[in-house]
Formats: sequence, structure tokens, C-alpha cells
Amino acid sequence: MRKSRRGRRGEVLAFRWDHVDLKAGVLRLPDAKTGARTVPLGAPAIHLLAHLPRDSEYIVHGVLSPQAPLSAATLEGAWARIRKSANVPDARLHDLRHTVGTYGGQAGFNAFVVRDLLCHKTLAMTGRYVERDANPLRVAADQVAGRIAEAMTNKVSAAETDS
Repeated sequence: MRKSRRGRRGEVLAFRWDHVDLKAGVLRLPDAKTGARTVPLGAPAIHLLAHLPRDSEYIVHGVLSPQAPLSAATLEGAWARIRKSANVPDARLHDLRHTVGTYGGQAGFNAFVVRDLLCHKTLAMTGRYVERDANPLRVAADQVAGRIAEAMTNKVSAAETDS
């Protein structure tokens, strides 16, 4: 199958209802940027999709022509209004992918999970999305030390009850 020349924005604009599998909680994209792939959906996205009207074959359809996908120009205009309203003038739509990668890393998911969540082919690409945070190392050290201390305390307590 030919790989799409569209970027991620083009993928979103091309989402069709026949790509949605709410029961499985996924989008099945036949022609995405990296080829055919399945995209897992979080519970809020599933809820939103379950309650959207299905008045077009496209999930995000044109305003004047519901039987066509929303145009990139219309999307960019809407995004500009959203940025202005939210007072984040320099935010790009693609920054939302960086946010997903960063939050995934901060939530403790390993690089392989974040890579797959972002549908990257390589960990190197994922590394560009996941912001570095020194705090997880301290948290890991605390958790490991806590488990060791607990094991040592339990061993000491068990030895005391044997005497």
C-alpha cells in the first residue's frame, strides 16, 4: 500500500467514521503518514466520538460542505482563534503531540510505550517529543529505597518474632 504524503494534520482531516471502532476503542487508519495503523483512543475521546452526530462520512467535516473533509485553511483559522482566546499565540497544532509525549513520560510510561502512543518508528524520534524531567530519577530512587527498607524491616521483624 502506498504511504500517505499527508502529515499528521492531514490524517486528522481525513478521519472517517468507518475508521472508528468504539467497541475496541481505536481508530483504524488505512493510509496514515507511516502506513496503515491502529490508533488507541483514550476514554474521553471515545466518549466524545460516541456523542458526535454522524451527519457526514468525515468525523471533522467542512462547514459549508458536510460531505467533504474540513479544509486545512479552515482548521488553521479555527486554531488561530483558539490560540488567541487561550492567550497562547505561538502554540502550533503539532505541539499537542509533544504534550502527549511529555505527559506520557511524566506519567511513568517507558519510551517504548510513548513511541507506540505517538506512532513513531524509532525511539530517537520519540526522544525529541518527551521533555526531560530530573524528578523521575529521584522518585525512582525513593521507591527503590523504600522497597529495600521495607524488605529489611520485615526481615528484622520476622527475626525478632523467631527469638
